[in-house]
Amino acid sequence: MTGWITRRHDRLGDDQAQQLKEILARSPELRRPAEHVRDFGQLMSNRQGRQLCHWIEHAQADDLPAPHIFINGSAKTATPSSPASACPTALARLKATTTRSKC
Repeated sequence: MTGWITRRHDRLGDDQAQQLKEILARSPELRRPAEHVRDFGQLMSNRQGRQLCHWIEHAQADDLPAPHIFINGSAKTATPSSPASACPTALARLKATTTRSKC
Protein backbone atom coordinates (compact mmCIF):
# COMPACT_ATOMS: atom_id res chain seq x y z
CA MET A 1 0.00 0.00 0.00
CA THR A 2 2.89 2.39 0.65
CA GLY A 3 3.89 2.00 -2.98
CA TRP A 4 0.37 2.94 -4.06
CA ILE A 5 0.47 6.09 -1.94
CA THR A 6 3.92 7.18 -3.07
CA ARG A 7 3.44 6.33 -6.75
CA ARG A 8 2.05 8.89 -9.15
CA HIS A 9 -1.68 8.33 -9.42
CA ASP A 10 -1.52 8.04 -13.21
CA ARG A 11 0.92 5.13 -12.85
CA LEU A 12 -1.40 2.99 -10.75
CA GLY A 13 -3.35 0.25 -12.44
CA ASP A 14 -7.12 0.57 -12.36
CA ASP A 15 -7.41 -2.18 -9.73
CA GLN A 16 -4.69 -0.62 -7.57
CA ALA A 17 -6.25 2.84 -7.80
CA GLN A 18 -9.66 1.45 -6.84
CA GLN A 19 -8.26 -0.55 -3.91
CA LEU A 20 -6.34 2.48 -2.63
CA LYS A 21 -9.43 4.66 -2.94
CA GLU A 22 -11.48 2.14 -0.93
CA ILE A 23 -8.82 1.79 1.78
CA LEU A 24 -8.44 5.56 2.19
CA ALA A 25 -12.23 6.01 2.25
CA ARG A 26 -12.42 3.61 5.21
CA SER A 27 -9.46 5.09 7.06
CA PRO A 28 -9.34 8.82 7.78
CA GLU A 29 -6.12 8.15 9.74
CA LEU A 30 -4.45 7.22 6.46
CA ARG A 31 -6.28 9.57 4.11
CA ARG A 32 -4.75 12.87 5.32
CA PRO A 33 -1.15 11.60 5.49
CA ALA A 34 -1.60 10.03 2.05
CA GLU A 35 -2.77 13.39 0.69
CA HIS A 36 0.30 15.10 2.18
CA VAL A 37 2.61 12.47 0.68
CA ARG A 38 0.98 12.79 -2.72
CA ASP A 39 1.11 16.61 -2.59
CA PHE A 40 4.79 16.51 -1.61
CA GLY A 41 5.54 14.12 -4.45
CA GLN A 42 3.83 16.44 -6.91
CA LEU A 43 5.86 19.37 -5.57
CA MET A 44 9.08 17.48 -6.14
CA SER A 45 8.12 15.94 -9.49
CA ASN A 46 6.99 19.28 -10.87
CA ARG A 47 9.97 21.15 -9.40
CA GLN A 48 7.76 23.50 -7.41
CA GLY A 49 10.16 24.14 -4.55
CA ARG A 50 8.75 27.63 -4.07
CA GLN A 51 5.56 25.97 -2.81
CA LEU A 52 7.40 24.07 -0.08
CA CYS A 53 6.62 26.61 2.65
CA HIS A 54 2.93 26.39 1.85
CA TRP A 55 3.10 22.57 1.93
CA ILE A 56 4.93 22.61 5.29
CA GLU A 57 2.42 25.00 6.83
CA HIS A 58 -0.50 22.97 5.47
CA ALA A 59 0.99 19.70 6.77
CA GLN A 60 1.74 21.22 10.18
CA ALA A 61 -1.84 22.47 10.46
CA ASP A 62 -3.02 18.86 10.60
CA ASP A 63 -2.31 17.18 13.90
CA LEU A 64 -0.68 14.14 12.31
CA PRO A 65 2.55 12.62 13.61
CA ALA A 66 4.04 11.33 10.34
CA PRO A 67 4.24 14.64 8.44
CA HIS A 68 5.49 16.37 11.59
CA ILE A 69 8.31 13.83 11.97
CA PHE A 70 9.32 14.37 8.34
CA ILE A 71 9.14 18.18 8.63
CA ASN A 72 10.97 18.26 11.97
CA GLY A 73 13.78 16.12 10.59
CA SER A 74 14.06 18.31 7.49
CA ALA A 75 14.10 21.51 9.53
CA LYS A 76 16.75 20.19 11.92
CA THR A 77 19.10 19.55 9.01
CA ALA A 78 18.22 22.77 7.16
CA THR A 79 21.11 24.86 5.93
CA PRO A 80 20.86 28.60 5.23
CA SER A 81 20.42 27.85 1.52
CA SER A 82 17.91 24.99 1.89
CA PRO A 83 14.21 25.51 1.12
CA ALA A 84 13.22 24.73 4.72
CA SER A 85 15.24 27.70 5.98
CA ALA A 86 13.12 30.02 3.80
CA CYS A 87 9.94 29.13 5.71
CA PRO A 88 10.06 31.41 8.75
CA THR A 89 6.48 30.72 9.86
CA ALA A 90 6.89 26.97 9.70
CA LEU A 91 10.30 27.03 11.37
CA ALA A 92 9.06 29.33 14.15
CA ARG A 93 6.18 26.92 14.83
CA LEU A 94 8.66 24.02 14.86
CA LYS A 95 10.98 25.82 17.30
CA ALA A 96 8.07 26.62 19.62
CA THR A 97 6.99 22.98 19.58
CA THR A 98 10.56 21.72 20.17
CA THR A 99 11.09 24.17 23.04
CA ARG A 100 7.84 23.13 24.74
CA SER A 101 8.66 19.42 24.44
CA LYS A 102 12.06 19.91 26.15
CA CYS A 103 10.57 21.48 29.26
